[in-house]
Amino acid sequence: MKRFALVLLLVVNGPVLAGAQQEFWGWFESVAGSLDADSPDPVIVEDMGYWLGRISADLSFELDKRGRKQVLTLSADGRQALVPLVDKLVGEAPQIRGWKLVSLRPREKTLRPVTVGSITLDPGRLHFDLYDDGPRFGVVFYLPEFDHRSVDDYRRAAMRLMSMSIGERDVASWIGFVDFDRQGVRDMQFSRPFAEFREAFGRLGK
Repeated sequence: MKRFALVLLLVVNGPVLAGAQQEFWGWFESVAGSLDADSPDPVIVEDMGYWLGRISADLSFELDKRGRKQVLTLSADGRQALVPLVDKLVGEAPQIRGWKLVSLRPREKTLRPVTVGSITLDPGRLHFDLYDDGPRFGVVFYLPEFDHRSVDDYRRAAMRLMSMSIGERDVASWIGFVDFDRQGVRDMQFSRPFAEFREAFGRLGK
């Protein structure tokens, strides 16, 4: 009975998901000509979150400019299970004049602070430690201050910061648990500044 229910759920949700994807791209095409990635209209940004949320509440996005091209990056925020969905969503996107559509956050040359909700992670103020987590690696971040009530925002911000360092596809493939603690605890003596994260990850052979 449970197996039948699961199959029925997949059959019903397949067309619903495909319809939500088509609606998202239809909406984006309608606003792309008036959207400025450097200073986007807050109403359009809010609407973008709504239309993406109809596909999955865990998807996020980033707007940027690279030369003459405006860039829309769709992201799973490091969630491995959602990577195929993001790849499919971008792979089935229409051609939109003046825009480049990117699947997953790319590695960047320069690290910058990441804000999610009410918290900001500044790479210049963070330390980290890597741990063996079976087939993957766990990361502990040591923060100048840490509010346990915002742990989900910290985790999402950490995923984006690591994606900036090594690329989201590697984050999704190789990073397992992500945890946080305040700076000054005993374990921090083994940590390193976040500026060394890319090098430390590279030494692991990944």
